[in-house]
Amino acid sequence: DEAARLRHLLVWMVPLDDDTRSAEIGRVMLVAYRDSDLNVNVFYAAMDKEMRGLLRSHLRPFVDEDQLEIAVEIWRVFINGIVLSVAERPEKWPRKRVLTLLDNMMVRMGLPLPHAQTV
Repeated sequence: DEAARLRHLLVWMVPLDDDTRSAEIGRVMLVAYRDSDLNVNVFYAAMDKEMRGLLRSHLRPFVDEDQLEIAVEIWRVFINGIVLSVAERPEKWPRKRVLTLLDNMMVRMGLPLPHAQTV
């Protein structure tokens, strides 16, 4: 089911437990070192390219080709916003809140929710 596959990717992209929160906080903290070490820039560029590629492939079944890049851009910025919010105030972003936000964004962007999901 392509809708389930898309939602699974989106869930995978956000920090939902202590381990993924710690990893994402570390990634966010690396921003301070972008200009001091070329490898940090290479890491961010590679990660962004990979995340956009995954979003593109998972969104393609649901989005017209002429709207695909803007949909990828919206989701990339949205996911990064969640990651930053969780890094800043993890206690304010429990799993349920993040998942509810993902599902609501899917609905607002006209994407189908998997059958087992409701908003």
